Amino acid sequence: MVLRSPVKTLVAIEAFICFAPLAFLLFLGVVMAPFQVYVAFTKPLDWEAAVTFVGQVVCGLAGFLTLVYVLASLFNERDSASATAVSRESRRMFSFPVFLAQLASKNIWKLKLSSAIARRSLNSSAPAASST
Repeated sequence: MVLRSPVKTLVAIEAFICFAPLAFLLFLGVVMAPFQVYVAFTKPLDWEAAVTFVGQVVCGLAGFLTLVYVLASLFNERDSASATAVSRESRRMFSFPVFLAQLASKNIWKLKLSSAIARRSLNSSAPAASST
């Protein structure tokens, strides 16, 4: 798909207006991610929030790189066959972080972890059985 120069300018303006604030927030997330990794390892009771934050930053980076890839492919004036390939590859690249976000929003892994912790605490707090 070949874009004419005015269309390229409008697409670039639209991408900047829509994604510049999000890129700034993503930058702040990248700056805060090392601290969250530190919190995840030093405070084992608060690891869920830190891991969720780092996962969101990683998914945001993947989505932003997909956006850059699609825009670069549109501006390179490729033929329609490669534009179809770009569309297919961008869908693949974008679906992975969306899948991770959906997986993280499910409470299944939290329930399994909580039940394992509860069993371990019940076993450790149970009074010792006397053998008489």
